[in-house]
Amino acid sequence: MQKKVIKGTNEFLYYEKAKNGLSIFLWQNKNCHNTYAAINVNYGSCYYRYKCKNNIVKSKTGIAHFLEHVSFNLGKNKDASDVFERLGTFSNAYTDNKNTCYYIMYQDQEYKNLSTLFQVAFKPYITNSNVEKEKGIIIEELRRSLNNPYYKLYYQLMNNLFKNNNLRETTLGSMEDIKTITAADLIQVHDDFYNPYNMQLVICGNINPEKTMATINKIISNYPEKKYDKKQIYYPTEPKEVLKENDVIYGNVKISKVKLSYKFNRKDFKVKDDKALAFIINIIIKSNFGVTSDFREQLVVDDKVNAFSCNFMIDKSNLVIGFTIEDDNYEAVIKKIKKKVMELSLSKEEFIAKTHSIKAQMITDFESNEIMADNIINCLTKNNKFEYNIFNMYTSIKYQDVVKIMKLLNFQNYAQVVLKPQKK
Repeated sequence: MQKKVIKGTNEFLYYEKAKNGLSIFLWQNKNCHNTYAAINVNYGSCYYRYKCKNNIVKSKTGIAHFLEHVSFNLGKNKDASDVFERLGTFSNAYTDNKNTCYYIMYQDQEYKNLSTLFQVAFKPYITNSNVEKEKGIIIEELRRSLNNPYYKLYYQLMNNLFKNNNLRETTLGSMEDIKTITAADLIQVHDDFYNPYNMQLVICGNINPEKTMATINKIISNYPEKKYDKKQIYYPTEPKEVLKENDVIYGNVKISKVKLSYKFNRKDFKVKDDKALAFIINIIIKSNFGVTSDFREQLVVDDKVNAFSCNFMIDKSNLVIGFTIEDDNYEAVIKKIKKKVMELSLSKEEFIAKTHSIKAQMITDFESNEIMADNIINCLTKNNKFEYNIFNMYTSIKYQDVVKIMKLLNFQNYAQVVLKPQKK
């Protein structure tokens, strides 16, 4: 087991590559009483199209989320949630665009808790009957989502921003695909993706690293190595232009809500590391539109705008910077945003202040087992490389680097969706 310092801190991560290919990361937090453990799979909703051995494979939308649901079945009339509940353990799971994560929070009975978590991830009980039972639950979940006006607003924006991007499809999938998913489909994708070489175990909390690793290795002996052919998300060519600039939809809301997003070509920004680019964009957004910015104060305090926020996302092809407004006078707010994005500014003093603020927040992350586990999953599992150099990377970013990126932000290419109260 390797012990490596998290550069820029006095914290350590313990790492081991198990015999079956599973990557294991441990972080000891003596200032808490519980432990957070997660098994992460590099397989999420965007993998409904993926590449394997230069072949493009198309599966069904929503299948990653469906598999997450049925994985808690451990046998006939045996559910992992019930097992965890009897142990006094909190359990849950989520499916994201690129990964599926199963996690628990426990205080004792480490072997029983971890062995049950391994069963969920590696040996789910998938039958035609439990698939049909779960199908009804997921269909009802999708129906509720489709009736949620904010859900409709978000995915209408995704479909207007992109022509081919996988983000056009919801995590839950289409109703048509959900209805046709079979046990055989789920077993196939489980065999294809739920391989130790494509998974990571992350444990953060009040643990003895050596004893916990010994427990893990004992459990892993029941899960031998399997052949794995690496698979990657298939990213179809995405045009630079948005598909549709303006749209209006209606829903059960009292106040109008708007999403305005600007789409940029990722290749236009000569920053290889997405985390470095994210850090730079974060500083620009915080300075110009963040909670302490003059612009936001004017909107929320002076103009009495009901709600305003700004965020961003980065994928292989795109950088998207988006604004969300909740106000019936949204046209005036949008006009001010469009003027402000053409006048972005950042002083050196502001750059230093925001950099310190972000680093300070990262230090406070070490107070939470869950946040640390999420950070490790996000930062360490890319290509299964043992890297946690965020602090050093951020230190290497200079003021002029941020100014250069800010000048490259050409806010011309946008999509805007307005969600208005239902017509009477």
